[in-house]
Amino acid sequence: MNISGMNNYLSHLFIWLTFSLTVSAQVDQFTLDQAIVFARENHNSIKSAALDITDANERIKEFLAIGLPNVNGSVKMDHFLRLPTSVIPAGSFFAGNPEQGEDPNPIEDLEVQFGVKNQLTAGLNAQVLLFDGQFFTGLRATRFFKDLVQSQVDATRESLAINVAKSYLGVLVAQRNQEMLAQNLSNLEKILNETRAIYENGFAEKLDVDRLELSHANLKVEEERVVNLEIVSRNVLKFSMGYPMDQDIILLETLEDLMLSDYDMNVLINTPLDYTQRAEYVALQKADQLNELGIRRHKVGYYPSLYGFGSYSQTLQGAKFLQGNWYPTALIGLNLNLPIFDGGDKSAKIQRATIVVEKHRLLMNDFERAMNLEVANAKITFQNTLKSSGTTQKTVQLAEHIYETTQIKYREGVGSSIEVNQAERELYQSQTNYINTLFDLLVAKVELEKALGNL
Repeated sequence: MNISGMNNYLSHLFIWLTFSLTVSAQVDQFTLDQAIVFARENHNSIKSAALDITDANERIKEFLAIGLPNVNGSVKMDHFLRLPTSVIPAGSFFAGNPEQGEDPNPIEDLEVQFGVKNQLTAGLNAQVLLFDGQFFTGLRATRFFKDLVQSQVDATRESLAINVAKSYLGVLVAQRNQEMLAQNLSNLEKILNETRAIYENGFAEKLDVDRLELSHANLKVEEERVVNLEIVSRNVLKFSMGYPMDQDIILLETLEDLMLSDYDMNVLINTPLDYTQRAEYVALQKADQLNELGIRRHKVGYYPSLYGFGSYSQTLQGAKFLQGNWYPTALIGLNLNLPIFDGGDKSAKIQRATIVVEKHRLLMNDFERAMNLEVANAKITFQNTLKSSGTTQKTVQLAEHIYETTQIKYREGVGSSIEVNQAERELYQSQTNYINTLFDLLVAKVELEKALGNL
């Protein structure tokens, strides 16, 4: 290879390596909605639920096969080492008449052997269900069962969305705390440097510097704690999403991005209660329909059932193996089963199935009452946290103003470091309260949406 070719090869190799490193360095980015979509497509609980749906489909096919024609083939070979012997009693054909000198036929017992030593039989047997009330009721039940499984899958999807949303918010809170601490550290380091300079010039006490250094050290410890908390929260989020734990992700939204407008908040608070919006309630409804079919299945057990059947076979008979003649046999028929008396078995089963229905409807009523309570409490909590967020936001603004004022007074020599430390602690506390309130508000929003079945 000449120098020009080598240069081209190296150039292409460099481009390929750069592209490969760029692709491998890409990190997935998610909004909250995208994180929920990812979880609903990749989490193992959803994959398991999808297998449940597939299993329900196969159950329908399995039950449907009962009502379809069943055809079986058979081949049977018999070789008699000794043919079975039958005895024809004397006089079996004619008893005889001694008075007229007529002997019985046969005169004495005869030992006879029927058939040949070798028989080969090949045949087909078919059976088809023509009518059976229990079968048709059961077939409807299997389809309702599939709907029940689907509603359970929807409930899993709702639960998964809640877990992802809360985990996502946990990461955002940790990030917001880091940003707040970074800003506070920057401000504190500026004051600390100024105080050190003032102290070196003899216009401040060593105690003032020590207080600021202690505050600085405490903030650094808190910063490290929050960094570790974000790592843990991010791992929880990845686990909730079904995302690879060894890969990193970037969150595209902030706490403020997820806040609703005043109009949307009002719409959410005034959303009417609808039980059917909850997947759990839909599952209860499907289960109720299945229970009703259980009663129906036992009742139709009093109806007759009708099956059709048929068979066809060919038998080869001969003294030697595979030598002889073929003899056909064909048969068709009907089999009608008429339930007459079962000792009260079906009646008892109907009563038990009725009890199951009544108990299940009590369970549905409990769910309705619980949902009413859950929605009412969720709305109260949401409204209260909404008010608290406005109050804590004003508190932060006030604490920032107080902190700035004490700093100015301290620099001008008319304030003390104690006032600065006090204002600093109040600022940090108000900031923490505000972030926690934002988190509580967004969690309350998620809980309200979950209670209403809007997730």
